[in-house]
Amino acid sequence: MHAFGAVFVEVAIDPDVGTIRVRRVVGAYGAGRIVNPRLAASQCTGGMVGGIGMALMKRTALDPRDGRPVNAYMADYLVPVNLDMQGLEAHFVDEVNPHVNELSEGAR
Repeated sequence: MHAFGAVFVEVAIDPDVGTIRVRRVVGAYGAGRIVNPRLAASQCTGGMVGGIGMALMKRTALDPRDGRPVNAYMADYLVPVNLDMQGLEAHFVDEVNPHVNELSEGAR
């Protein structure tokens, strides 16, 4: 009935320059019966990329005079690119949920 996941990230930090590099990302998901594994893995890796972008690149700077966002334009919006993403893996837990209807889990 619900999907669960855990994502583990290995990073390298250069304290001299103040940069953070993502070395590896591994996600494990319990999402019931996966009908299309390739599509599900793409959904999960896309979520990982979005999470890394939120954690490392996105920030809203507010103008102290009126509280409006200073960086509210797409030109100022940083997103992760292929060079930022190394070794993304998505794994699925093979599970059966007896509380879901037959249409969701397949007839037994």
